[in-house]
Amino acid sequence: DTKSRPRYPFAVPSLRAFSNIAHWELKGLSDAPMQSLVIQAIDQAPLNRGLSGAAWLASPGNVPITFDNGDIALFDDAGDGSYEVHFLFESRGRTAIKHARESFRRMFINHGASLIFGMVPDHRRDVKLLARWAGGKSVGKRVTPNGLCELFVLSNVMWKGIVTGK
Repeated sequence: DTKSRPRYPFAVPSLRAFSNIAHWELKGLSDAPMQSLVIQAIDQAPLNRGLSGAAWLASPGNVPITFDNGDIALFDDAGDGSYEVHFLFESRGRTAIKHARESFRRMFINHGASLIFGMVPDHRRDVKLLARWAGGKSVGKRVTPNGLCELFVLSNVMWKGIVTGK
């Protein structure tokens, strides 16, 4: 039930404490130290609105993708191949864009995603720029319980067009 699950907006807080994370995706593997780092990152994210990292990880279909510099992309399974993305990135600029694009690639290739979407708080210009540079397309602003947000989407078809240049 996606309505009862707490969510938090597409966010980019600082995660210097998690600088030694290696590339990892949860695929039924038991990597306790990595799971612990993802749980801590979620629990400490300033915009998580009370979401428990352990509860998020325990939810079937959710996918965390991590990078060795501490960047974490979280993909909430919304059903039918759709995922809501949340970036908990340490990096900025080109590295953040590279990691966001790589996260999207992994979701489309490895997890069969058909659509990735994210709600970005309207005041987070930096995150909106990241979403655009990573390939997301704005489909307008939405009023949410947490204020005005801009909705970005990237479908598998759109992503293939970006990758192939068609």
